[in-house]
This record gives sequence, C-alpha cells and structure tokens, in this order.
Amino acid sequence: MSLMQRIPLHGKEVQIFKPECLAEQQTIPAFTLKAPTRREREDMMYAIRQDGLRRYSQEEMREAMIEELCRLWECDKEDSNIAKLRAYWQAADDYADEVEAHLLDMEAARDAGEEAPADLAPFEHSETAAVAELLDRLDDLSPRLRRMAISNEKFARSLPRYAIAHCLTGWTDLKTPPRFENEVLKIDVVHELEGELEEQFGNLGAAASNELAAAAIRRFFMSKATEKNSSSGPVSQQTPAPTKATGTGKTPGQSPASETSTETPGD
Repeated sequence: MSLMQRIPLHGKEVQIFKPECLAEQQTIPAFTLKAPTRREREDMMYAIRQDGLRRYSQEEMREAMIEELCRLWECDKEDSNIAKLRAYWQAADDYADEVEAHLLDMEAARDAGEEAPADLAPFEHSETAAVAELLDRLDDLSPRLRRMAISNEKFARSLPRYAIAHCLTGWTDLKTPPRFENEVLKIDVVHELEGELEEQFGNLGAAASNELAAAAIRRFFMSKATEKNSSSGPVSQQTPAPTKATGTGKTPGQSPASETSTETPGD
C-alpha cells in the first residue's frame, strides 16, 4: 500500500467504533481507536516481522509456482503450458480490475441517486478446471509452496490482531482488562477480547471481532476515498482467486491447460 495514503501526524483524532452486527443487541461494546501515525504504522510492521511473520506477494507466489513447475516437470519458463498459466493469471487480473471499477461505478451511482449498473457476469475461463487440478498437485508435491502458503495464512490471520493491538486504546461493556506494553495493547489481550465477544454474542461476536479488525486496519492503511468505497463490499468476494498457491482452499489460480498431461510430475 502506498505510503502516500492519508496517515495523520498525531494520534489525537480518535474513533469510537461500535460493530454494526451488534446493533440489535441490548448492550453494544464501544471501542476507542486512535489515528495511528506513520511512525506507529512502521512500528506495527516491525513488530510483525520481529515475531517471524512474513507475507509473500502475489508476484512472489506466482514466480515460485512457475519455478516449482519447471523443477517438477523438468521444463523451462518458456514452456507452452507455462505460457497458458500466465495467460490465465492475466485474465483473472483483468477481471479483478473490472470488478474494482464496477464497485466504484456502483458507489458513484448510489451517491448520484441513479440506478446501479448491472451486475458483472462471474469469472469464466476455459482453463479454470485445469488450473485447480494443477494447484492441488503442486500442494502435494512442493514443500516450498506449502511453506510459503502457510506463511501467508499466518500473516493474514495475525495482521488484524496486530492492527487492533496497535490501534485500540480502550473499550466499554467488556470484562477483559486492558494491558499495555510501551503503549501497545498486548496480543494476548486481543485474543481475550475475541474470546469474550464470542462467549457473549456467539457467531455475532466473531463477526464483531472481524468488524473491529477491519476498522483498525482502515485506520492504518486506507485513504479517505478507499474507506468510503469500502462500503460497497470487499472486491475479493467477487474476484476469482488467480494465484491459489497450495493447501488451504482449493480454488483456481493454477494453469497449464486442459490438454496438459495428467501424469504427475516426479519429485
């Protein structure tokens, strides 16, 4: 994310946040979020790295997949099947851009009181099934890609909690006591808050934790315009997963075409 996005110079600007999913509850916890400075955002990222968490970018994951395919198939990066994989990724990226533009058009129409544009057709590609199959095979055969995928999953699960820890300064109507270290909420307390919300509100409590995490992340990373547009819903809900790199959720991001040999590459 661009460092030029709006980050305040001081933390005096606070937000009192109440999860929308709890709006019908008799008692609604309120969370006080500060406006993190650029320095505080850097401190959060240092803390994440200090704890051994790392996120591989989409480009890094894709290049690793190609390298592993070449290793397992004993081919080079100019192989025709690799070209098909890259073409699939490009198609998925183009669709993601189209979805993002569509969300902005929907927001503009809503603001203008006009009829929203028609829904986009779902992503379709002739290689989708082959890509999904290949990713499953890569997951089985490549310890490297499994490690990278696990690293990304750990990062994705941890970032929201770090954002809460570095942004949350207080709350009401919850029994969990605040405990800070160097003005940063302890991660253990974030876990305790999650547990208490789920104990008190069930599934709505889990949703409230997610809303709180999203609010904290927006305080760190989103510009005013991006925060406004976020009300249209996350792009990821409408966009295919073009780089599924292993394990956990098996959706296309894969490649070589349907006519690719079904013979499993050797170790």
